[in-house]
Amino acid sequence: MEEYIPDEGTPLWKVLSENGLLDADVLMTYAEFRAENPGGSKGSPIVISETEDYVPLEYDFLDFILQGPVRFVNYRLLRQSLYNTDGRYYDAITVEVTDLDKLLSGKDCTSEETWWFDITAGFTALQAQCHL
Repeated sequence: MEEYIPDEGTPLWKVLSENGLLDADVLMTYAEFRAENPGGSKGSPIVISETEDYVPLEYDFLDFILQGPVRFVNYRLLRQSLYNTDGRYYDAITVEVTDLDKLLSGKDCTSEETWWFDITAGFTALQAQCHL
């Protein structure tokens, strides 16, 4: 699985590292969407500490998790929402997922998943720039 991990020092590698997702055993828990996994709920979001280009990084993360080493599904954006809770900023990205293995076996293959990201660092930096 190491061959699928982004190069060390890249922004995606940093996100995976900071959220404890560079371990193969941990990544295997992403074989199916689970609310208890980081990113699966507002209470356990993927924290993005980057202050620039943090939104594209959310999509890089989704590409990695949904079309990377553990799962291989098609997905499309349904909606993206910003939440402010107690001074923390969260993006909730809801995607429609089509599981290709299930599709080929004739099973129900489409579901919705909402992925949560704590974007406080980037959003706060953006606010500071706008107030100059």
